[in-house]
Amino acid sequence: METVPVRERMLAASLTVLAAEGSAAVTARRLAAEVGVSTMAVYTHFGGMDGVWHSIVETGCRQLVAGFETVGESRDPVADVAAFGSVYVLRGLTEPEMYRAMFTDPRLSEYTDVLADEALDRLVEAVGRCAGGGRLDAMDRRAVEGLAYQLWLLWHGAVSLALVGMLKPKQVRQSVTDGMISAFAGHGDDRPRAGRSVRRGLRGLDAIEKAG
Repeated sequence: METVPVRERMLAASLTVLAAEGSAAVTARRLAAEVGVSTMAVYTHFGGMDGVWHSIVETGCRQLVAGFETVGESRDPVADVAAFGSVYVLRGLTEPEMYRAMFTDPRLSEYTDVLADEALDRLVEAVGRCAGGGRLDAMDRRAVEGLAYQLWLLWHGAVSLALVGMLKPKQVRQSVTDGMISAFAGHGDDRPRAGRSVRRGLRGLDAIEKAG
């Protein structure tokens, strides 16, 4: 039977410990104990804990991109962008420790800044389809990127406030819904139509809304 490489086992252990106990528990000694190797293995396979955290953030960013890829392209590009928001918010609320590592830990921001670019690129492309499909006013590349950032900031703000207890799940859903409708309407979409599209795209958040 093929043995799982030590590096993969250590990365899997780091993700498990992070999710269960938070970033403070992810140490070289703890990972070595989880895998049954010496702490030297952290340096051998990752070059140290910085390498472990780089791999953790890379994993999180890949998962976010994979989530965006599940959305696909429908006849309603605004709903598709809203579905990106559903993916982002759901990941943040259901995997809070990974989210904190990726987006709220200043020590790791240099990794996230680079690794999250692919996810942001997917969002920019999706927003561009809204403009190109006639739902929004004519927008150049800079304007499309600006709207994409605006939406990302909306989702990030809602998740961040929820993780510190300042918003309940229902409030997260409502604030994201209202913010996205206003953003699309402000860029030329018909408000009632934008509302229907956004609510359709955010159906993935039904589960968290029922939670409280």
